[in-house]
Amino acid sequence: MITITKERLLTIKQWRETYGPDSNVVLPAEEAEELARIALAALEVEPIGFRCRRNDNLGDWSYVYHREPDDFERKHLVIEGIYAAPPAPVVPEEKPMPNPLSMYAVDAVAAIAEVRGWNACRAAMLQSQDSGIKDSWISCSERMPNTKTAVLVAVEFDRKGDWRMKWATYIPGHPDANDGWIIPGASWKPSHWMPLPEPPQEVNQ
Repeated sequence: MITITKERLLTIKQWRETYGPDSNVVLPAEEAEELARIALAALEVEPIGFRCRRNDNLGDWSYVYHREPDDFERKHLVIEGIYAAPPAPVVPEEKPMPNPLSMYAVDAVAAIAEVRGWNACRAAMLQSQDSGIKDSWISCSERMPNTKTAVLVAVEFDRKGDWRMKWATYIPGHPDANDGWIIPGASWKPSHWMPLPEPPQEVNQ
């Protein structure tokens, strides 16, 4: 099965203005099949419940019911289906580097560090997908990284599977560190870490 990225979908969406309204642009069969599968899945999605309120639009919406509305509710209430949100992309979009000329020096340094960290996390996620590595995370309770070494860190937040990831440096004793960790743009304490991937090697053409 082929995976269609957001960038590819945006490219296809812009074909009309790129090639003109009367152009015949052909999709590869695998892509056409995957797009049809996605569209059919979206058409067939069922609500997981519903919310309702009075017909006169007074009052708040009631909570979600995980059943079909009954006849009384259909007749006397405004009803909306509630649908499960689609899963978030496994790998986030790459962040562009900010323009440091449009901000103060301190803000520029922080913004650049955040973008570098974000993109390093993204690169690590892509590398782990490509290499098939599943269990490369190291628990902080088992072992900590070498000091002053940039690593990828993660912690599970409020619900199961709600993982947050950032780039961080472990510097115990640093005045700005939270339990030894400096994580640009975050104040949580990680439970796991992994080394950052090696930078891309330059290929001589």
